[in-house]
Order: sequence, then C-alpha cells, then structure tokens
Amino acid sequence: MAAKNKAKTYLLGASLLSLTLSPFFAAPSFAEGEQYFLNNKPVSKDQYQAAIFLQEGVKFLHANNNRDAVVKLKQAADLSPGFAEVHHNLGIALAKTGQVKEAISELELARNLNPNLDSTWMSLGGLYQTEGRIQDAIVTYGEFVKRFPAHKDAKKVSDLIMGLQKEASKESRVTSGGSLQDYYAEVTAHGRARWPASKMPLKVFIAPGKNTPNFKAGSEDLLKQSFMDWQNVSKGAVSFEFVESEKNSDIQCTWTNDSSKFKNAAEAGETQLFSGKNGLVKGSIAFLTVPLMPDMPLTQNRLRLIFLHEIGHVIGMAGHTNNPKDAMFFSIDVADSWRDLTERDATTAIRLYSEP
Repeated sequence: MAAKNKAKTYLLGASLLSLTLSPFFAAPSFAEGEQYFLNNKPVSKDQYQAAIFLQEGVKFLHANNNRDAVVKLKQAADLSPGFAEVHHNLGIALAKTGQVKEAISELELARNLNPNLDSTWMSLGGLYQTEGRIQDAIVTYGEFVKRFPAHKDAKKVSDLIMGLQKEASKESRVTSGGSLQDYYAEVTAHGRARWPASKMPLKVFIAPGKNTPNFKAGSEDLLKQSFMDWQNVSKGAVSFEFVESEKNSDIQCTWTNDSSKFKNAAEAGETQLFSGKNGLVKGSIAFLTVPLMPDMPLTQNRLRLIFLHEIGHVIGMAGHTNNPKDAMFFSIDVADSWRDLTERDATTAIRLYSEP
C-alpha cells in the first residue's frame, strides 16, 4: 500500500511582509504666508515636501511601480531623515527591487525612529527570513507578538515563529553533513524519496487553468518550461513527458484560488507525494492563482519561483534549505525578478538520483 507524504513548501515569513503604512500623515496642506502644516501642526517646508514625496512613493508601491517608488522615497528621506514612515516604505520599495540588504537597513532605521510601527516589525522579520537570518527573524517576530498581541496577524506570526524554530533546529542537525556544492543533506534530512528509473520519463498532466479565477495566461507554458529546466540541469536523471489525460499520468498539476484548501494557508503551492516499496509512485501539485499579499502581485517572476520550488518537491526533495539562492529555500523572495536554477540546484538533483 502506498504511503502518502505531504512535501510542505514555504514558511513564507515574506508573505507577512507588510506594505501598510501606519500611522500615516494626513494630506499635506499649507496656509498663506508660506506656513506649512502636517496634521494641522506647523512643519518646515522640507518636511512638508517630504510628506508629498512619501504619498507619491506609496502610490507607486501599490501600483507595483517599485523603481519610481524608490526614487520618490529617497527624495523624501533626504529632505526629512527623521520620518520613520519614509524609511519604512523605502525599505519595502528597495526590497521589491532586489536590494534586500539596503532594505533591511532602512527598516531597522524606521524601527529605531518609531518602535510603535507594527508593520515595520513584521516586514523586518520577513526580510530577515528571506535572507536566511532565522534567529534574527525569530527575535523580531517575537517582539512583534509581544508589542502587538491584539494585532490581527499575531496568531499567524506566533505559528510562523514555531516553524522557524523547527527550521533552526534542522539547520543545526544537518550542518555536519552539509556541502558547499549541494544541499542534498538538507532536503533529505528526514529520509530520501525518488522516482525509479523505470518510470522515466515521468508523465505530467497539467490541468487547464482558464476556468480558475485569477488564472494568468501563459502559466501552463511557464510551468512546462520549469519542468524542463529541472530535467536539463539534472542531465536527464529525472525527465518528463507532458500528457493530455490525467488518467495515466504520474504527476498531476492543478490550480486553485482558495488557499484554505492547503494544509498551510500561507503557502503558494502544495505538493503531495505517494510512495511504494520501490520509490515514488505518484505526485500532485496544486498552485495558488491569487497573491498571498495584495501588494505582492503574482507576476510571472514569482510564479516561476513557486513552480521551480514545487517541482523540486515532486521529484523527491522533501526538505528545505537555508540558502536564499536555492530553489528549495524555505521562504519566498520579495524581489520581483526572474530566477534560474543554480549549480547547487543542479548538483543536488543529480546527487539525489545517483546516490545508491
């Protein structure tokens, strides 16, 4: 009888990355005689102009125009370096353009200027997590829960802390067996599963997504490309054939806009594996068609990362890594950028299918 194993994907601290500005300034206004006011309080001309740039930058952020957001928010920071809200949103904009280290510095500054910004603590924890700084993320998330126990996401963050603590424990267990060339020890820490050579090429059925709400055109082709990229980097150790019928397929891929159907509602995809005495016998992947966060649109770049990660699970990489550059990293990337498989991804896949 086949055994069923769920290969969990993403703890998604980054899914909690908050773009909410709180508290925010009221609309800037000024009276006659070149007197400037914010929230009915007199301010300097530079502070007034910084607030205008801040509003414009936030609009760019919500439109996913992140590069222009960086420009406006840097202008605001130059004019009024003491506004915590400016540094918070500049940190978000920098993160979304891939400048994560600079983003962390801005969020740390925002936290120091105003420790009462709940969104800053949450976002900073998310960025620590995306950088693999697990202990920093645990401490920061813990401080968030301590300071804001009534926050609507406090329970979710508490659960996330527990997951990160497990990741930290796993990291300490596999360190001695780790490798600079691959992450085989990490993804097989709780045992190894792989498809037998007799099953190759694996028959992959991709369900049509056009009737699923929010399905993005081109997703099926992008998913096929991602499967073939894993095949290529593995040098054919694992191979795929796309079929039109689910009946005789080995791997079934489906789409849903309802994250509550997943075991963990904070995940962008869920993989299930079924194994027999000779190895894996069946696999399925469900992909979410809506973004986990309204301010992080599900672009082709982000879909690509999700696809590569879930395919890694379905070929037998049950665990996760703590290296943000790996396809099997435990957290989603904030930056909206294209991801290719790395040499470590390739070496891990080859080793998975070559070890005795």
